[in-house]
Amino acid sequence: TPEKKIDRSNHVIAYNYDIYEGEKAHIQNIVITGNEKTKRHVITRELIVEEGEVFNAYKIRRSQERLYNTQYFKDVKLDARPGAVEGLMDLLIDVEEQRTGTINLGLGYSSANSLNVFEELAENNFLGKGLRLSERVEYGAYRQLYRLSYDDNYFLNTKFGFGVDTFYALDTR
Repeated sequence: TPEKKIDRSNHVIAYNYDIYEGEKAHIQNIVITGNEKTKRHVITRELIVEEGEVFNAYKIRRSQERLYNTQYFKDVKLDARPGAVEGLMDLLIDVEEQRTGTINLGLGYSSANSLNVFEELAENNFLGKGLRLSERVEYGAYRQLYRLSYDDNYFLNTKFGFGVDTFYALDTR
């Protein structure tokens, strides 16, 4: 409850607050909602906070940034609610997913390759597991290219990435 002091002669109102700083709060539960496609573990691996550790606003904001950086989500809302007992907090993460697939089509002309057409399909969150899968086909008067790519930034649930890019190119000159 603030203590209010009024100084009418100087036209000043002052408020005094007594602030009690309790013990540091810990994260009891991390509750994730809104993810229909993306698997829970894909979201939690981007978090740098864990259940049971001290509630740290910097780490929570950084976790939100990491979730945005995956480009799987249009919006990431964070909220904190009191936990079951004093000193415990629940961290609520509500994500709004966005489309992660792309289709590219193109047509070009050059003196070296004459007419050239291509198509490319890519999915950046394949099966909701955070995998990138893409294929590309190019066809021209003198050249054909077929390419298939796979990338996993958390290979076997580790911090190591793994990728394979295979292609077949044919020059018909």
